Amino acid sequence: MIGLELFLGLCLHQEMPSPTWNGEISSLVERNCASCHRPAGVAPFSLLTYEDVARRGRFVVSVVDRGLMPPWLPGEDGVSLVHPRRLSEAERKTLADWVGADMPVGEGSPRALEPPGDRPMRIDLSRNTMLEHRLPEETPDAYHRGEMDRHAFRIILGNREPLRVQAFSVQSSAPQSVRVVTLLADDEGKARWLDGEDPLPGWRTSSDLAYRPGGAHGVALLGGGPLRLPAGYHWSYPPLSEISLGLHYRPTGREERLKEQVAFELVPADAESRPLRWLPAAVMAVEVEPGQVKREVAPPLVLPCAVDLVALTPRALEICTSTSLRAVLPNGSEVSLLQIDDWDHHRRETYVLEQPLRLPPGTVIEAEWSLDNTADNPRNPDDPPISVSRRQRTGILLTLIHVAAASEKDDDRLEALGQRRIGSQQRSRPAAEE
Repeated sequence: MIGLELFLGLCLHQEMPSPTWNGEISSLVERNCASCHRPAGVAPFSLLTYEDVARRGRFVVSVVDRGLMPPWLPGEDGVSLVHPRRLSEAERKTLADWVGADMPVGEGSPRALEPPGDRPMRIDLSRNTMLEHRLPEETPDAYHRGEMDRHAFRIILGNREPLRVQAFSVQSSAPQSVRVVTLLADDEGKARWLDGEDPLPGWRTSSDLAYRPGGAHGVALLGGGPLRLPAGYHWSYPPLSEISLGLHYRPTGREERLKEQVAFELVPADAESRPLRWLPAAVMAVEVEPGQVKREVAPPLVLPCAVDLVALTPRALEICTSTSLRAVLPNGSEVSLLQIDDWDHHRRETYVLEQPLRLPPGTVIEAEWSLDNTADNPRNPDDPPISVSRRQRTGILLTLIHVAAASEKDDDRLEALGQRRIGSQQRSRPAAEE
């Protein structure tokens, strides 16, 4: 009769069955990859069949292990966010074990995947960019050296009444080229003026409008589905608004035409909802010498009233390696809001909190960024590094916090606070920077 210790030893040394395509792997790929990696999707190749994935198995494991895929920047040190695209350590190991076992299919024929549908969105309003913009096979140096090419368009909404937008989606005519889309409502005619100044359709500069940053009404990473706010909150579009629509793209080696469509889901007329206002944690200008590693800190942002924090929108330049945002409460305790340890400005987006976070008056918002202008930074566009001297009216380093006033009486002053703060920081810059 076999002894208990020997029996347990045999069990421990018995090989566990390898993952199979028809078992664990197909559902893992379907859940995390197929929304982008599908025919006519935003990714450069499809991963909807066993053959598609097996052909690139080791490559897939490599980009997953390096954190490049799925595209998701925030780390786990921060508030819980909606729809995180992050593989767990167990999922990464399962994928690696499958590839290491020569990618077995399992029982039966290989299962074909169904790309998950976009998160449901009711389309109440839809508008297109008015004219096509020709995107050549390759483009000259971008407006800001090192940045992804970008172009902005004006979209006329023609709304006679205010709009309460709770979700939006963007459909691109060049989905493998356009990566990031930014929205900003304009009721002051600034987008119309910029559009008229440039002979091309739209204009080839930032989608910022004066002291209002592009993306104040949301930033979408294409392939991620609609950007939706929680029930009870909305982006507010004044009557007769136009949209400053910013497109961040990369040429694909073939000529394409940019004509984009933006669809909106509105808050039902009888539903209660609070408008989101944006507040900036920003650094106006940076100077980084070749070979220098530098830390930049935004002036503290003090909340004047109680707010509900609903979403976060970070942006930074290409030599940024990490960024963080935290709230210091009046009692001295700290809350980590956002931590990104491997910044990639080609993959930025608006992050919506899983649950809105109530912050009391007197809360201090602190933001910082790490900049690395050395040859060791793989995202440094210049080799050897060159001097980086960059500034932007709304902040070259910026994280927007999207908040709603906890009390209706505080909404008016909260609405204008973002622009006032940007203007104040511009006026307080040293004369040498002007």
